[in-house]
Amino acid sequence: MAAGSPAGARGTDRAAAQAYEAARTADKAVRAVQRGVRNLNSAVDALASAQQIQARQAYELAKATVDALTLRAPIGGVVRAVLHECRSMDEATDRVFGER
Repeated sequence: MAAGSPAGARGTDRAAAQAYEAARTADKAVRAVQRGVRNLNSAVDALASAQQIQARQAYELAKATVDALTLRAPIGGVVRAVLHECRSMDEATDRVFGER
């Protein structure tokens, strides 16, 4: 079969068509991978946002728990020392407020 013969031309055309189809298939595969990467990036971004929200909520819950468990004195001041052991609550109150 000579290169210039009709049979040779058909073989060349067939090879060109196959090469064209292979290139189209490769392009489709590349586009599919690119879409997958974009979708993966979107998923990673969404996951990061969800983790930030979860961390913020955990912090706020912990802060609320600490605030709820913090004891506050009804009066201001600092206890410096206990000088005498009291036998009753009345005696302790008198000593604190200086009523004796």
